[in-house]
Amino acid sequence: MDLGHELPAQFNELRHSWDRFFDDPAIPHTLVDSIDGSRGGFLKQAMAVPALFDAMEPVPLRAALDALFAAAATYGSDYPRLFDEVRRRFSLP
Repeated sequence: MDLGHELPAQFNELRHSWDRFFDDPAIPHTLVDSIDGSRGGFLKQAMAVPALFDAMEPVPLRAALDALFAAAATYGSDYPRLFDEVRRRFSLP
């Protein structure tokens, strides 16, 4: 994405991306809780799919924030660990 390349062909359509995560036996099925920890049983790998598409948004700030939100959902109730890593990586307070 940083180089301006499109996503690979298997990600050209959202539906095919979801199908791949649910049907490909090579992709592990790890469950994660919701961000607030109130519900469990979300497939972590499938929760990551929106982050790919969000990161491709043409407006960079929107792409970054939407992808970060989707990534937080992927981490579930462990999202503070993701935010700590983002702060460390970008030298943020």
